[in-house]
Amino acid sequence: MNSIPQKILFPLLIGVGIFPFMINGYINSLIADMPILYWGFELFSWVILPTFIFGIAIKYGGLDFNSLGLNGKIFGKRNLPLLIIVCIILCPLDYWLYHEIYNYFRAVFPSTPVFSYQSVIPSVGLWSIAIPIYFSLSAGIVEELYFRGFMLKTSSLFAYPMLSYLILSPILFSLAHWEGGVANMLATYIFGVLAAFAFLWLKNLWPLMIAHVYTDFMWFS
Repeated sequence: MNSIPQKILFPLLIGVGIFPFMINGYINSLIADMPILYWGFELFSWVILPTFIFGIAIKYGGLDFNSLGLNGKIFGKRNLPLLIIVCIILCPLDYWLYHEIYNYFRAVFPSTPVFSYQSVIPSVGLWSIAIPIYFSLSAGIVEELYFRGFMLKTSSLFAYPMLSYLILSPILFSLAHWEGGVANMLATYIFGVLAAFAFLWLKNLWPLMIAHVYTDFMWFS
């Protein structure tokens, strides 16, 4: 199979990859009490499909880790100590910022989530720790790859790349969190805008990815 033009392949792969996120709130609410179905769909959406999507993008579209922002550079220069410092600083800042934004919108627009991931986390035992770790890693890694790294690379293939990226990245990120209610969608939109600008500024995805994992773990724990 020959390489496929990125301008065709990448938007298609992003669409297929994030489609389960657009419907999982509805599906999860139906199958949350059926562990085999729930975890089958969960692993397909967050592990199997993303592995397939990025495997295809790398093999047939010429995507590489550097174009996703996964490298040792920060602000465009190779500086591993500074990169580590930024990752450390961004973790508590990321959590605090999201927490404040979400609480503000929840107070203004109170709503009931269609589905809450906390509902499938046991309150005691090993799984009460293992499942939040899984949720944090899967969401933090996959969402940052899709909505920041891959989205920026895909937007660069079209006219007005920065404008396309700054519009599409936060909107799609917000829509992928609709199951959490209006407040959650608004909070993730604002957060998505800030994260999109942060990625352009840092020129590296690691700080955003690590901070996302940290924030989600604090949120789910």
